[in-house]
Amino acid sequence: MNDNNLKNKEIDSISIREIIFLLRKNYKVLLLSLITSFFLSFLFLLATLPTYISTGKIFLEEDASRMNPLLEMAMGKEKNFVENEIELLTSRTVSEKTIDNLIKSGEKLYLLRTKKDNDLVKNSIRTLFFLNREVFDDIESVYTDSLQTELIKELRENWTIENIPNTEILNVSYESNDPDEAALIVNTLISVYQQQDKKWENNELIYLQNFLDTQLKIKSSELLDVETKLKTFQEKNKIFVLDKDSEIILEQLKTIEAEYFASDTELNILRERKKYYTNSLDDGEKSLAQAITNTLNNQLFVLRNELGILEAEYISTLSLEGENHPALKDLKTKIDNLKMSIEKQTTVLFTNQIASSNPIEYRQALVDSLITLELTEAGMFTKNKELKKQVDNYESQLKSLPEKYLVLSRLERDRIILEQTYTLMKQKFEEARISEASQLGKVKIIDPAVPIYKKATPRTGLILLIASFFSIVFGIVGIVIKEFFDNTIKSIEEIEARGLSILTIIPNLASSRGKQKKPKPNKPQDSQISKTIERRLILHEDPKSPIAEAYRALRTSISLNSDEKVSLLVTSSGPGEGKSTTSMNLAITYANLGKKVIICDTDLRKPVVHKVFNMDKNHGITTFIKKGGDIDNYIQKTDTENLSVLCSGPVPPNPSEILGSIKLKKLITTLKDKFDVVILDTPPLIAVTDAFITAKYVDKLLLVIRSGVTHKGALDRSITNLNNNEIKIYGTILNAASEATSYGGGYYYDYYQYYYGNDEENRS
Repeated sequence: MNDNNLKNKEIDSISIREIIFLLRKNYKVLLLSLITSFFLSFLFLLATLPTYISTGKIFLEEDASRMNPLLEMAMGKEKNFVENEIELLTSRTVSEKTIDNLIKSGEKLYLLRTKKDNDLVKNSIRTLFFLNREVFDDIESVYTDSLQTELIKELRENWTIENIPNTEILNVSYESNDPDEAALIVNTLISVYQQQDKKWENNELIYLQNFLDTQLKIKSSELLDVETKLKTFQEKNKIFVLDKDSEIILEQLKTIEAEYFASDTELNILRERKKYYTNSLDDGEKSLAQAITNTLNNQLFVLRNELGILEAEYISTLSLEGENHPALKDLKTKIDNLKMSIEKQTTVLFTNQIASSNPIEYRQALVDSLITLELTEAGMFTKNKELKKQVDNYESQLKSLPEKYLVLSRLERDRIILEQTYTLMKQKFEEARISEASQLGKVKIIDPAVPIYKKATPRTGLILLIASFFSIVFGIVGIVIKEFFDNTIKSIEEIEARGLSILTIIPNLASSRGKQKKPKPNKPQDSQISKTIERRLILHEDPKSPIAEAYRALRTSISLNSDEKVSLLVTSSGPGEGKSTTSMNLAITYANLGKKVIICDTDLRKPVVHKVFNMDKNHGITTFIKKGGDIDNYIQKTDTENLSVLCSGPVPPNPSEILGSIKLKKLITTLKDKFDVVILDTPPLIAVTDAFITAKYVDKLLLVIRSGVTHKGALDRSITNLNNNEIKIYGTILNAASEATSYGGGYYYDYYQYYYGNDEENRS
């Protein structure tokens, strides 16, 4: 493996370790995110009503008989048939009738807001979060248009209609908080749709029935009236039969008139059907149908004229020779052949017109039916026209009869015509009723919906899995945000990137204490003092700890020459970073080597050294500066051999002036002569200028950086200010490093503890 690959592998490895470090460091964030997610999930599961899905299956049977053969030849089956039916199924009309039927059923339903869940815990939580809806005791009393709209909207939101691919089968599903309700709603919806489908299919028949029923009443009244008039006329004039010639003419007229009025009645029915279809179409569809009809009529003009001539000849022969004449059979054959020819020609022309008009854009069945009716109407109109000519001819012959016979013949004719017309209309009316009753519609129920008692939602396992996933995601996001806004020094690399060397890494006190046995105080009254010493002077309390060894490493890093004297200044960027603790423990390490050591508390603002060693601070530096005398009278001995302390003295109003005075400079010079190691504990650099003043009196400046506490901005400003004052930083101490606060800093005491821990076990 070449050097570049090795380097890349190391970088990738470090990146992974850094990620693991961040996760370990912020495990509480992940744990909090996990607990929060599971709590919210549990709350969601408690507050959510279970849902159940029920499904019914229907088959849409496309009736080919309703499709005109001409249109079917032109474009095949309607491509949007299933899509159109789905639109009808989801129409507001079907939804309204479904809601109405559910209300009439009297069932308590969640959809109608007449049913409430009986789970007290769930109800309490839902009430707390305002999730419960108003429940009605009697929905009919509050059923308004706005409520109807809300119920329809909810109905549509919870149903699903799926077309099984390559079939005319629909799966109709509904989701409800109750399995029985889901099945009831699906079955009600399908039933309403089936009834509406029959109604839509029978609209034309119902329309014709209404028309024929009205006409039957009119014809019945007219027939009764003419029969009364005929009877009255016969009784008054004593004429009950016509003479033989008149009878022959009248009989011929009755035959033609019966044919004429039967044809006229059928033409009127056809026109009513045409009127129904015309009213069902919009202007564009009417224009399309009319344009196609006009084109077909123009192209078939010659054939229709020829058909009219043959039908006129047929009618004339029928009136003169009767129904059994041989010539009628021949004429009938010619007429049928000509009609077949017209139909074939019409098919060709119709196909071309449909293809060029793109009827997919229109409601094809209605347009097709209207075109067919208009073409049929044109043929029937020609036939009626010829029949009317024959009727008029015979009427002119009857005018030659005597007045009384003429009146009698007219009354008899009217009676016969009305009777035949009434009979024909009655027949058509019954046919329409039978057709309506026999219409099954295109909707066939394959499988009605049944209750499914297995919950569809909420899916507890899935929700908990999702909660776990999002807890990790949100936890990582939280860590990223926290780290992004955390502007503190946390790693060795961040220190070295600023051109600073690290003299030692001091492990975190709490982490170290967790691995060591705590010494017990000998006396109860010494408990508080022991805690103070334990917190500060680790080399006294636990000399075998990783922290104690770290301070020894610091001493070694500063000087390896046992005969060399050294003066040190220990400071930090900000407060609370461990400079005083470092000063005192470093002093002890030198004292343990047999060197004469003095620690001077030059923090004249917030001194702490006297507290740790339990000394009188009022007898110190500021007292010496003010009163003078022998410095030895101000130096206090400690319990540690070779270690002395010069306290701060009373806090003065002008610390900077005292520290910058010639007397203090001479004092430090004197101390250097008297002691092997002089350590100055100073205030933080970023707060005041005290450390910058005293730094000029010492050999080396040590900068304490506390992991996770020292701000990058404060450190950068401190470095800049020291450079501006031409003060060199000898080295830094990374304090309170642990796997929880500093990537790469916790390994030190881990290795040390492993080594010394094994040693202690062996000794025991």
